[in-house]
Amino acid sequence: MANKNHHHNLECLKEGIQKLDHHNTATQKKAIFIMIFCTLLTTSGQVFWKIGLENIFPNQIFSFFNLHIVLGFLAYATASMLIIYAFKKGELSVLYPILATSYIWISIVSPLVFDEVMNIWKWVGILTIGLGITLLGVGSKK
Repeated sequence: MANKNHHHNLECLKEGIQKLDHHNTATQKKAIFIMIFCTLLTTSGQVFWKIGLENIFPNQIFSFFNLHIVLGFLAYATASMLIIYAFKKGELSVLYPILATSYIWISIVSPLVFDEVMNIWKWVGILTIGLGITLLGVGSKK
């Protein structure tokens, strides 16, 4: 009886390890969506910081704690917690490059919010980033 029970426990342990291995190595779609959402949060944080800089005065220490600066830090803090959660759900080599899409989002938002100019070279750089992220995603499926 003890031998049969021992065998059953070993089988359960093997099954659990196999599920855990599959769970940790396969990047879940949920993790990818979380990372994309995090890039939107970090982009928002950068925009908040840029706006908040208009209300910072070097001789007034409390001006560094204006609403936009605080919102920027909150956006980054939230993104950081979500990134850690997403890393638990997938491969670092797949998820981390997604953060580079922040460059793409900020390049779209900056001309709209701050009247910044995007020239052809900036767009070529953005396309290169997009292509690189795509190649990393395709490469992870093989």
